[in-house]
Amino acid sequence: MRDTLKYMVLVLVGCVFASCSIFDEGSCPDEVQHKVTLTLALDSQSRTRTTWGNDYEGQIGDSFENRIDLNSLSISIFTTSNEKVGDVANLVYWSTNANNTEYKFMGDITHLELTAGTEYKIMAFANASMTATPETMIFSIDQLNPEGGSIPFWGVHKSALTLASMQDIGTIHMLRAAAKVEVEISDALGYNLTEVTINRHNTNGYCIPNDWNNVDNTNDLNYALCMLENRSVHSEPLAFYAVEQGKRYAIYLPEYNNVLFPDYEAKISLKLTHHTDVEHVHEYKDAISFKNYVDGVATGQAYNIVRNHIYRFSITAIYGSSIELEYQV
Repeated sequence: MRDTLKYMVLVLVGCVFASCSIFDEGSCPDEVQHKVTLTLALDSQSRTRTTWGNDYEGQIGDSFENRIDLNSLSISIFTTSNEKVGDVANLVYWSTNANNTEYKFMGDITHLELTAGTEYKIMAFANASMTATPETMIFSIDQLNPEGGSIPFWGVHKSALTLASMQDIGTIHMLRAAAKVEVEISDALGYNLTEVTINRHNTNGYCIPNDWNNVDNTNDLNYALCMLENRSVHSEPLAFYAVEQGKRYAIYLPEYNNVLFPDYEAKISLKLTHHTDVEHVHEYKDAISFKNYVDGVATGQAYNIVRNHIYRFSITAIYGSSIELEYQV
């Protein structure tokens, strides 16, 4: 079964407000303001993203996976040929629930040259530094630290802007730009996980996916074709962090082409310590591959490490110098 983190949802509602009073004489077109309001749900079960097809089982993100740096959120309007018209300006927001997991936004589009009745692509960029073009929006793996970091997001939705009052623009599904890798072990095996590392990874990633400019809605992306790797390979071991000490470790990674060069295949190493004898340590170098596992053994070609996917390895047996695994992606 393949798992993906569930969509975070941006619901946008377009509005037009006239600053002129109905009692004013004459017209005042220069004072007409065009504003948009939108609702941003961070971690609400009622506002989660859908999955890519029936082969994928969705999973709601945790607080880090849904974290949004409100100072790094941009809503931009593009033509259908992907030419940027401009950004929604003066974004303000307020919380709409006690848990601070849902926010309402309002912004100004008065300054943008928009044609009523024309279709535009509304794109949202979160936790990413804006650049001249989406293609140059790059993030560092250092940003993917759950302690104070955040995962970049991108999403798009095409809608005709009528510039009438209270226009419902629709929904933007947000796609995470990083993958999550988990390794876990059962208490019943009598060992604790004490160290988990990956040998190779990219140090940078792109905020946008491949084919971003050929789809009108995020859901139109093909999961098999959406990987857009920023080749920046680092070959020193990178440590996972403990989700549950001794039992479960995880890491967030930029996308990685794992089939390009066999000598650069990403693999995971482990260190296990016996429950009752801390001197009883097993080390397994490059023990886990990003492959299908049949009867606990890695089989077939390696998988690429792709954005918005979870790669979960469960240690099911220990045989001295080897381990047996179950694998889900």
